[in-house]
Amino acid sequence: MPPWHARSAVLRTAAKRGRHLAEPTLSLSYNDLLGEVGLFLGWGRGAANGEEAWDAHKTAVVESSVRSGLRQFYFPPPPPGQESPMTGRS
Repeated sequence: MPPWHARSAVLRTAAKRGRHLAEPTLSLSYNDLLGEVGLFLGWGRGAANGEEAWDAHKTAVVESSVRSGLRQFYFPPPPPGQESPMTGRS
Protein backbone atom coordinates (compact mmCIF):
# COMPACT_ATOMS: atom_id res chain seq x y z
CA MET A 1 0.00 0.00 0.00
CA PRO A 2 1.49 3.38 -0.95
CA PRO A 3 2.28 5.60 2.08
CA TRP A 4 -0.37 8.19 1.18
CA HIS A 5 -3.05 5.48 1.21
CA ALA A 6 -1.86 4.26 4.60
CA ARG A 7 -2.11 7.80 6.01
CA SER A 8 -5.63 8.17 4.59
CA ALA A 9 -6.62 4.88 6.19
CA VAL A 10 -5.29 6.03 9.57
CA LEU A 11 -7.21 9.31 9.31
CA ARG A 12 -10.46 7.55 8.32
CA THR A 13 -10.10 5.05 11.19
CA ALA A 14 -9.44 7.83 13.69
CA ALA A 15 -12.44 9.80 12.41
CA LYS A 16 -14.72 6.75 12.75
CA ARG A 17 -13.64 6.41 16.36
CA GLY A 18 -14.38 10.09 17.04
CA ARG A 19 -10.74 11.05 17.38
CA HIS A 20 -9.10 13.98 15.69
CA LEU A 21 -5.45 13.85 14.77
CA ALA A 22 -3.30 16.92 15.19
CA GLU A 23 -2.31 18.90 12.12
CA PRO A 24 1.07 17.80 10.75
CA THR A 25 3.90 19.82 12.24
CA LEU A 26 5.40 20.49 8.81
CA SER A 27 2.68 22.97 7.86
CA LEU A 28 3.70 26.62 7.69
CA SER A 29 1.71 29.79 7.18
CA TYR A 30 2.73 32.38 4.60
CA ASN A 31 4.02 34.58 7.46
CA ASP A 32 6.09 31.64 8.71
CA LEU A 33 7.68 31.35 5.25
CA LEU A 34 8.39 35.09 5.18
CA GLY A 35 9.94 34.87 8.64
CA GLU A 36 12.16 31.93 7.73
CA VAL A 37 13.46 33.68 4.60
CA GLY A 38 14.08 36.86 6.59
CA LEU A 39 15.97 34.86 9.21
CA PHE A 40 18.01 33.11 6.49
CA LEU A 41 18.95 36.52 5.06
CA GLY A 42 20.10 37.66 8.51
CA TRP A 43 17.26 40.19 9.03
CA GLY A 44 15.26 38.36 11.70
CA ARG A 45 11.74 37.01 11.37
CA GLY A 46 9.98 40.37 11.00
CA ALA A 47 7.09 42.08 12.80
CA ALA A 48 4.50 39.42 11.84
CA ASN A 49 6.53 36.94 13.89
CA GLY A 50 7.12 39.17 16.91
CA GLU A 51 10.50 40.60 15.95
CA GLU A 52 11.76 43.93 14.62
CA ALA A 53 9.97 45.08 11.45
CA TRP A 54 11.82 45.11 8.14
CA ASP A 55 12.12 48.28 6.07
CA ALA A 56 10.35 48.49 2.68
CA HIS A 57 13.37 47.20 0.72
CA LYS A 58 13.88 44.15 2.96
CA THR A 59 10.14 43.38 2.89
CA ALA A 60 10.16 43.49 -0.91
CA VAL A 61 13.20 41.18 -1.11
CA VAL A 62 11.71 38.66 1.33
CA GLU A 63 8.29 38.64 -0.37
CA SER A 64 9.86 38.29 -3.81
CA SER A 65 12.01 35.38 -2.60
CA VAL A 66 9.03 33.54 -1.09
CA ARG A 67 6.92 34.05 -4.23
CA SER A 68 9.78 32.75 -6.38
CA GLY A 69 10.21 29.69 -4.18
CA LEU A 70 6.49 28.95 -4.21
CA ARG A 71 6.42 29.21 -8.02
CA GLN A 72 9.29 26.73 -8.26
CA PHE A 73 7.53 24.40 -5.83
CA TYR A 74 4.18 24.49 -7.65
CA PHE A 75 5.66 24.57 -11.16
CA PRO A 76 9.08 22.88 -10.99
CA PRO A 77 11.44 23.04 -13.96
CA PRO A 78 11.80 19.77 -15.85
CA PRO A 79 14.62 17.47 -14.73
CA PRO A 80 17.60 17.21 -17.09
CA GLY A 81 16.70 15.15 -20.15
CA GLN A 82 12.92 15.50 -19.73
CA GLU A 83 10.50 17.84 -21.43
CA SER A 84 7.99 17.85 -18.57
CA PRO A 85 8.64 18.03 -14.80
CA MET A 86 5.93 15.41 -14.30
CA THR A 87 6.88 11.91 -15.40
CA GLY A 88 4.19 9.99 -17.19
CA ARG A 89 2.30 13.14 -18.11
CA SER A 90 2.49 15.38 -21.11
